[in-house]
Amino acid sequence: MSGFLHVYGKVSGQSFPLEKLTRQTLGALIRELEKRVRFHQQQPSDLLADALESRNFLMHHFFLERGEQFDSQAGRFSLLSELLTIQKRLDNGRVVVNAMRIALCEALGIEDPHAADYADANG
Repeated sequence: MSGFLHVYGKVSGQSFPLEKLTRQTLGALIRELEKRVRFHQQQPSDLLADALESRNFLMHHFFLERGEQFDSQAGRFSLLSELLTIQKRLDNGRVVVNAMRIALCEALGIEDPHAADYADANG
């Protein structure tokens, strides 16, 4: 998300320093994105909302509410399954934002300044 806002800032003449963006919470980044981008379909917004909800649940409730499940093998498998679902929801949000960044760069004919970051992480 910070990568998209950084590129958006470059092409729009607005200042979105990457150092500042990377320190913002996911919720703050989504609110910033929603100020600047309108989706014609609800699905991208829903995927971002799901990612935020999943992230917040994982950080603030998951381990507190499921501590007793660590005591059994069946409980641990259930936790693992739930974590995989959360991972999928987070990945869906990441894919939406990365696709938006790539499409913006391609539409404007500019080099994606974050392409190497993602190539290194996935290579």
